[in-house]
Amino acid sequence: MIIHFGLRNNNYFVMSGRNGVGDKMIRMAGGTPATYDGKGAREMSAEAVALANPDVIIATDYGYDKMGSMDKFISGVPGVALTNAGKNGRIVRFEEHDLVYFGPRTGDNVIKLIHDIHSTAGVAKQ
Repeated sequence: MIIHFGLRNNNYFVMSGRNGVGDKMIRMAGGTPATYDGKGAREMSAEAVALANPDVIIATDYGYDKMGSMDKFISGVPGVALTNAGKNGRIVRFEEHDLVYFGPRTGDNVIKLIHDIHSTAGVAKQ
């Protein structure tokens, strides 16, 4: 899984911090963070996204909503269409603050993430 944080200054940012809160949330939900050549949260090229080839991409609300739809997300974010997630429509929309910070709602957020990443449906709307 890759975490997508959205568009900033018209650049596409697809990030997942190594062993950060996002990765820990994915692991607690029974997922495996995508492997890529890098340290920390960083911009990934289309080639790196395709090479990581995640089965699920977690798109934060800001980035997903700005794209407007799952089809636009898959075709508009470089590299996504080449991944298993893109080919199978496994783009999960998740509120950014619920994914990257631990807090009193973490248990509920992990349960929602479990449902979202293990369901057979496509986008999980909030």
